[in-house]
Amino acid sequence: MSDLSTLSSCDSPSNRWLSGDSSSPSSSLASYSPNRNSFTAEELFEKAASLPAILENGRKVFGPPVEFVGVRPSYVCELYVANLPKSLDEVRLLAWLHRCGVVYEMRLMMESFSLSRGYAFVRYTQEREALIAYELLKCVYVDGERLSVYRSQGKNRLYISNIPKRLSLPSLEAGFKKAFRNMERCTAHAATAAESEKGDLNRGFAFIEFYDHETALEAKKKTTPGRMRMWGNDLKVQWAKPKLLHFQYGYGEEQEKTLSMEQGTSVPNDFCSKLRLFCLANNWCVPVVVYGRCLYGSGIQYGGILLKEPTTGQYSCMLMEICVERDIQDVHVAMCEVAIQLIERNNGFPNYHYILRILNGFRAEIVFSCANYFDISMQARQSGMSLVSSTSIVELALAFQVLAQYSSEYILNQYKRSFLVLQNCF
Repeated sequence: MSDLSTLSSCDSPSNRWLSGDSSSPSSSLASYSPNRNSFTAEELFEKAASLPAILENGRKVFGPPVEFVGVRPSYVCELYVANLPKSLDEVRLLAWLHRCGVVYEMRLMMESFSLSRGYAFVRYTQEREALIAYELLKCVYVDGERLSVYRSQGKNRLYISNIPKRLSLPSLEAGFKKAFRNMERCTAHAATAAESEKGDLNRGFAFIEFYDHETALEAKKKTTPGRMRMWGNDLKVQWAKPKLLHFQYGYGEEQEKTLSMEQGTSVPNDFCSKLRLFCLANNWCVPVVVYGRCLYGSGIQYGGILLKEPTTGQYSCMLMEICVERDIQDVHVAMCEVAIQLIERNNGFPNYHYILRILNGFRAEIVFSCANYFDISMQARQSGMSLVSSTSIVELALAFQVLAQYSSEYILNQYKRSFLVLQNCF
């Protein structure tokens, strides 16, 4: 389905829709289970609470772990997390972050002693752990707000201008190595053909790259107020702008498509994986997809999705009548896409139960929604509801009522058992 922006409510004007952006999660992570299987919730909380914490320069710094041995991880292991609540429970957030790996450090920017500025920098010990957290954090809701997360750009490069252009590149690099003993790399460019005719050997600027932001910041502080005297010139020292990504040099529609995907604003076709990521990231149970009757003569398939919040026992049932006679080929994907839209537009776990109709032309609409689950069966039995088979919806509603009483582990085990074949049965 490509246009669920037309999702509308028929009989529930009180239903409030909220916009939500889409992300591009990795489908491989949908089946990946982070450290929550290795540690209990209590153990994760203990690991989070054991991180050293200090308050300095308007920020709270957690970490590194006392037991950590080795070199400080580079910026590729760091994430920028925004849309955090002002009154943030730092230990609770750190406990979640430890599900994805070992948190080396978290720097939370503060407005006051108890109120944050709504963003933080999180650094893991390994890049793979940071990538896992990056995919999952995009799906996390905290106090009704969806978190924003970005890979760190590093800010580990200095831009130096006003360099004498008659210096050769080797001389230029040798001079900067003496001035910045911790530099990793010097990038300078030879003069253009037109400049070479004038006797120039370089273009008058260079980039000095360091291992991480902290090392670069330390080097820049030595040049305060942003100038240094070398080769008889006053060189200007600034932060280099983040590296331009390769897709920014494209043209036309392909450029826009790639840019959209890099910024995490495209909607992937693998809605099944995305729904699993939402559940995994927010500690919800694995979504249960149930198929009901199929009316071949009418081209109608009935089905639904059950979402459950294990800590509170709250659940949301989404019962669907799907028209399959012409356009919709994958019913499972269509149902998952509708569930994702309901999650995003409720800014978190849906607090309602729904009866929906998915039509040809890639449109879906809400026929009925209610907070009390028992109202669905009553409403489905009413002859005024515009469904092809209200009996099929009632059957699904009763089935979901039974399923909601069991844990997702029990349902999954029973599902696996249904595929077992007894030995010597032939």
